[in-house]
Amino acid sequence: THAYSNSAADVIDRAGVVERFITEKFKITLQFSDYNPVERLIRQEGAKVADSNFAERVSLTVKIRMSGVQSLKEKLVDLTSGRVEFG
Repeated sequence: THAYSNSAADVIDRAGVVERFITEKFKITLQFSDYNPVERLIRQEGAKVADSNFAERVSLTVKIRMSGVQSLKEKLVDLTSGRVEFG
């Protein structure tokens, strides 16, 4: 049984730890001229663009850890001087 317990410990050590976080998605609409800085900010904050639609205005669905939602929204408002729309 000692060999088994060592083998099991080896497998666990090699498998590593997988962290999962509660995430939230929200939609934003912005002017095309704001897209590049907004996309850069989204990446810097550890968020991802889950969906995008480029028309007269740009619509993005943003996915981020729930703990970072409020901070990202505030930074988006600041970055776009309030031009970003949520919902």
